[in-house]
Amino acid sequence: VEIINYKQPYIETVYKPIKKKELLNVLKRPRWYYGFFFKILPKRIQTYIKYKSFRKLHLKTGEAFDKNKSILCQYDTIIIGSDQVWGLHCTNGIDEIYFAEFPNKVNKVLGYGISGNIDSLKEIGTENLTRYYHNFNSISFREDSFQTYIKEHIGVESEVVIDPTMLLEKEKWECITNKVKEKGDYILTY
Repeated sequence: VEIINYKQPYIETVYKPIKKKELLNVLKRPRWYYGFFFKILPKRIQTYIKYKSFRKLHLKTGEAFDKNKSILCQYDTIIIGSDQVWGLHCTNGIDEIYFAEFPNKVNKVLGYGISGNIDSLKEIGTENLTRYYHNFNSISFREDSFQTYIKEHIGVESEVVIDPTMLLEKEKWECITNKVKEKGDYILTY
């Protein structure tokens, strides 16, 4: 099992420590220089580095995903999920990768605990939802409201499942938290 190394373009820009528009805004206001460059930016860079090191330590990823080259046919099964993958505000619109719209044929696609919000489903529209739904061999949602909406609008049954973070056994979480505790003061919420 490995995580397909897909970096959603909009999400990647949101989490970068320096955003071009913000930097240009700061540069127009010399009074903001000290606070931004000596307080805000160093903390963001430190957090970004910690995030990257956590991913490297705990997540096995494959080669960088390029939807035009489509490495997906090498996998027996692809699982798409979960948190907000169908929430258009998180991806700045429809990201067809999260709806299993791949340029090449793939073997089997499962949607696990797919989440988002009802407004996004309305914006996607019944016709598109029907097409996207049929890209999956099996699909489940995290919220009852998603299950109900899909049933009412495209007439198919689906399952509601637990958030995937809750599938990890307590001992695995403790192993991760013990490694984090060794590196300094943290608050871990779960």
